[in-house]
Amino acid sequence: MSSPHWTQYDEQLVVQYLLGAIPEEEATRLDELALVSDEFAERLRAVEYDLVDAYVKGELSGEVLGRFQLHYLTSPARREKVKFAESLLAWSNRTSEISARSALSPRRQWFIPALAFAAAACLVLACGYLLYENSRLRIQMTQTQRDHERLELRERTLERQIAEQRLATATVPEKPASPLKSTVNAIALILLPQTRGAGPIPTIVLSPTADRAEFRLELESADFTGFQAELKDLAINRVLWRSGNLKEESQGDSRRVRVSVPADLLKPRNYNIELTAIPSAGARELLNSYAFRVVR
Repeated sequence: MSSPHWTQYDEQLVVQYLLGAIPEEEATRLDELALVSDEFAERLRAVEYDLVDAYVKGELSGEVLGRFQLHYLTSPARREKVKFAESLLAWSNRTSEISARSALSPRRQWFIPALAFAAAACLVLACGYLLYENSRLRIQMTQTQRDHERLELRERTLERQIAEQRLATATVPEKPASPLKSTVNAIALILLPQTRGAGPIPTIVLSPTADRAEFRLELESADFTGFQAELKDLAINRVLWRSGNLKEESQGDSRRVRVSVPADLLKPRNYNIELTAIPSAGARELLNSYAFRVVR
């Protein structure tokens, strides 16, 4: 899936994003864009490759170098990319040195068998490939472990949601359907705050007769008097709907905000709910984003 708006992000902005030098709200938008736009994800990889290549060649300086060392190198996966780039640079320099030495040597030194040189080159290439494979496997193992942890968290959330639905079914008597109109509400979906590099986006399945979709947004902080939610269509990056003043709900150790969205606004695509805190004094504050996918 691609977004027509990814071209607005120039290379300099992408570099600042990789170095953690842009506001959190803008970084969140780029995180979301990397999930839904294949073109932007490819652009991001290309800019990151050039940035790492410039670092290992000693071409970075000043603030850019400082941010690269303090922010970019904090990630184990990114450090592996730098190690691989350093290995390739060392091999390239060694090859250039051998070529220059051979060009300046007396003619009699060319009696060294060409096969030995080719074997040495193949050995260097093999070592570089092994280093790359080792780095790739480490990254895959780390990502697999994170995905497993997310799936476990999602499973616990779904189990809690099913238990709540069963409790609601057992305690609330079923009302007879109106002969003039039948209204079916979508099952409430619990959403966790979105993190960078998150796993699969939660999916809500809407019946054709559904009139509302309810979401329960998990809170990381609850020191606010009220909240407001905005529904965004990620494909066009536009706000479709805003809630009124919402209140926190507590259940055990969980703190949530319930959001009810008109079902006719939701088409089969990816959306994002941005939750803003309304403090008792001072300016409003963007707390978290909650991504989800709609299936009809």
